Amino acid sequence: SSVRDDSGHVNSQDEMAEQLYSGLQGFFARHPEYKHNPVYVCGESYAGKYVPSLSHYIHLKNLAAPMGGVHGHIAINLTGVAIGNGDIWPVLQTRSVPDFAIALGLIDSQQYENANAQISVCEELHRQGRDVDAFQVCQTVTDKIYEAAGNPFIYDIRQVGNAFVDLSASLSSYFNDDAVRRALNVPPGTPWASVDGSAYGTSPSAPSLVRHLMQDEMQDVPIDVFRDLLDNYKFLFYAGNMDGSVCNNLGVGRIIDRLAWTDTAKYRVAPREPWVVDGRVAGLAKSAGNMSYVVVLNSGHLVPKDQPEAALDMMRRFVNNEPFFSVVS
Repeated sequence: SSVRDDSGHVNSQDEMAEQLYSGLQGFFARHPEYKHNPVYVCGESYAGKYVPSLSHYIHLKNLAAPMGGVHGHIAINLTGVAIGNGDIWPVLQTRSVPDFAIALGLIDSQQYENANAQISVCEELHRQGRDVDAFQVCQTVTDKIYEAAGNPFIYDIRQVGNAFVDLSASLSSYFNDDAVRRALNVPPGTPWASVDGSAYGTSPSAPSLVRHLMQDEMQDVPIDVFRDLLDNYKFLFYAGNMDGSVCNNLGVGRIIDRLAWTDTAKYRVAPREPWVVDGRVAGLAKSAGNMSYVVVLNSGHLVPKDQPEAALDMMRRFVNNEPFFSVVS
């Protein structure tokens, strides 16, 4: 998206969902031949917030006008939702960072205790509604953990440096190509840039997009949003097991364990089994009803980049309603 001035940026997930929904409405108005196709809302990282927010917005709009729209709105055929290494409940997930780090030998018990003491400060600030301050404290905790460990790449602790640099350059080249702009119906010359909000913390030099969402950084996606989505649509959570950020697989698993929906009891007793792709174990999967959680092995934050064949198999199974492992009756 692009804005004419600073006031055009969104400040909350509600505003973001409304604008993304408006974008989808524009797409289907321009391409009505696709309006009955199944729609899957998918994303990773900070999309752990805007994917469920947008999906729930679509859900509510469709409930208000199930047969095709109201006030010119087109009913969107929402079918499934997928979140990869999502930033969903930031304070809870920050608690998982020292757990992840000590399990891999990156910090010792003293560093672990110090980190958890600071996270308690973050939690208290969050309870007081001081979310920008909470973000600064929690972000500092994560930074110090990995500085003490010799600065491995936070989004894939097997690597050093910023492994996203080459990828960001490739994406920038692609999206700033005028042929791509035309295909996306973007005005010629409109610049595209990749932004990692966590890289700026609470710095006043952060880009406008980041500054406008600073208050949102520590906000949780409401649990009722997940209840509505899990009860009505296919849902896939997945996480690369080498992501050391707040989006790590431990934190994602803890969120899922706290969710409540129709199949909660079934999920709690469901087996967690190896998921095999081309004869090798690609990950571990657990499913109940229409929800699955997959931990993708040998992958960091960006599963499709690190394990493309496994990612394709995972999404194919999700879309085609195929199990991740053989079910023995």
